[in-house]
Parts: sequence; C-alpha cells; structure tokens
Amino acid sequence: MGNPGYLAPINLFAKILIWASAIGLYFIYLVLTDPSFDSDFVVFLVVMVVSHTIIGVGLLLRKRWGFFLFKGYLFVLYAGIPIGTYIAIRTLKYIRSHKLERYFS
Repeated sequence: MGNPGYLAPINLFAKILIWASAIGLYFIYLVLTDPSFDSDFVVFLVVMVVSHTIIGVGLLLRKRWGFFLFKGYLFVLYAGIPIGTYIAIRTLKYIRSHKLERYFS
C-alpha cells in the first residue's frame, strides 16, 4: 500500500516523539553532570526517551506494534488534563474515522 495523505498527521506525531526523545537525551546529559538531581528523575527520563523513540520509530516504519503502542500512549495521555486529553481525543477520533489501522502491518 502506498502512503496515503491520511497518515501525514501520524507521521508528524512520530517525528515529534523522536524529537522529544532527542531533547530528553540532552536533559539526561544535563542531569548526569549535576549531582543535585535525584536518581528517580534520571530513571523517569530514560524511560521516557526509550518509549518515545520506540513508538516514533514504530509509527514511521508503519509497524502494527508501533501503532498499538501509540494507541496505548494516547490512552495514557488522557490523564494530561486539559491539553493531553484534548490531543488524545482528537487523535483517536482521527484514527477511527480514517481507519488507519489497516495501513500498519
């Protein structure tokens, strides 16, 4: 299947996730050079960087596991009231209305 225009917003979301992980890597570098930060914060940053990278790459490669991880990410994003909830609702409606699951193998 070709790359339909319906996937453009999802591809943009994937690129934003990958950029967020790159910024997270920079923050990890800053945290590791400053001993005043708690180790729990470093663990949180590492988990966020890894998860954003995996989801972003999975979406860009149009893998089914990437799509399901992305949907799970959106359900977690519901808790980010009000902006996260708005983004999650709009994105899930977009995914359902265009039946985007069929483009991921």
